[in-house]
Amino acid sequence: MKRVSDPVHGSIGLTDLETRVIETRAFQRLRYVKHLGLVYLVFPGADFSRFSHSLGTCHVMGRLLDALFRSGLSLKCWDRQRFRLAALLHDIGHYPFSHAMEDAVSNHYTGRYVVADGEDRPLNLEQERPFNHERAGKEVLLGDEELRSILKEEGYDPEDISSIFMREEHEPNQRRLASLLSSDLDADRIDYLLRTAHHTGLPYGAVDLDYILSQLLVDADGRICLSRKALRAVDHFLLSRYFDYLQVAYHKTVVAFELLLKDVLAALLRNGLIECSAGWVGQAIRNGEWSSFDDTYVWGKIRELSLTASDEVDKLKAKAILDRRPPKLVWASEFLGSRDDHGEHFKLQGKMVRSVISDLAKQFDVPRSRWLEWEADLKLTKMGPHMSVSKAVHLEEDDEDGLEQTVHILDTQGSASQPIVSVRQSLMNILANYVLYARRIYVILPEGEEGRYEEIKSAAQEHLG
Repeated sequence: MKRVSDPVHGSIGLTDLETRVIETRAFQRLRYVKHLGLVYLVFPGADFSRFSHSLGTCHVMGRLLDALFRSGLSLKCWDRQRFRLAALLHDIGHYPFSHAMEDAVSNHYTGRYVVADGEDRPLNLEQERPFNHERAGKEVLLGDEELRSILKEEGYDPEDISSIFMREEHEPNQRRLASLLSSDLDADRIDYLLRTAHHTGLPYGAVDLDYILSQLLVDADGRICLSRKALRAVDHFLLSRYFDYLQVAYHKTVVAFELLLKDVLAALLRNGLIECSAGWVGQAIRNGEWSSFDDTYVWGKIRELSLTASDEVDKLKAKAILDRRPPKLVWASEFLGSRDDHGEHFKLQGKMVRSVISDLAKQFDVPRSRWLEWEADLKLTKMGPHMSVSKAVHLEEDDEDGLEQTVHILDTQGSASQPIVSVRQSLMNILANYVLYARRIYVILPEGEEGRYEEIKSAAQEHLG
């Protein structure tokens, strides 16, 4: 057993197999992929990597499994190691700049393979179709010879490990255990919240994790749940995660940089400076090139774009990131609305906003490509509050999976459990029905034209209120 000192969890224990996995080139790559993208440009301490988060997620998974074992869950040492490995490797397929790159890649290649018949259509759709980071992670486990051979030597099937973080498990008990890595309260989200709070200096990581772990149980149907005594602690965790999103991911300047980054990454893809098709990713994994495909590599390409781009807007955006000059917020709207009643209104608002942006672009002679629109609908839980136990037995497969990922609370009789959103004493019973609907308009102007921002802001306010 090797021990690693971690600023969030203290001393983390790692098995010999986990240590060997960590020492592979594919895993070491995660040291150079920042977990929060460009958030560190706003919160200077938030520059931690996918590497440290992956170690933390493995540690939390171990604590969750140990707590369930103490509660009476039958768990073999081999299964415990399987799920710790899945937690350790759950982010192995993340692209540089994480979700911003994943979105840019999805938009770029989706746009290419859905084109109507014509010469722009790729010859091999499967080679062009992009991977999300979980699917890319599966490719790493299957295609990276160094990592694959280590797992196989110890008797672990790489495809079996990937099935856990891809939620491809079909056996009910194994699928429920997989929720420890993907649910409203899982090892990934627990480490994310604690680590983000620690590195940003914000207070939202002060959750009672020890108490939550002490209240983990298994109900009569084999579903993982929490005792009723943990209700307040779980409500607090879910609310903390909500406020963390508002203060970090949805911070106005963080959003500005993320929008800018997605556009710059899209320009890199358009100009052939980077390649991320499924075929390229698979080949890069097999020949070892993937291990060097990290944030540092892409930063070099952004610098190249800032010097060589033929499109002046692409050049402007690349330089804005390099010089830390974010687009400016000129209009914003936020409101809390119900899941059922306000979604359509939000869509209609989006159409109106896009029309206004076109009008403002003409009014101020600012090209449409310099305007950035952002929207989000933030929910506290995966499922709404109208989920009774009787309804749960008639769910479609996707809804059933969503139900499995919802926190469950043991009933007062101590046998069955129900989703926390159905527990009337929980804040989630009320708040799960509400969504934060947010939309913003940003604009980026060349150096020397910054004085126009206030004029544009006033006009946007006049149009949209």
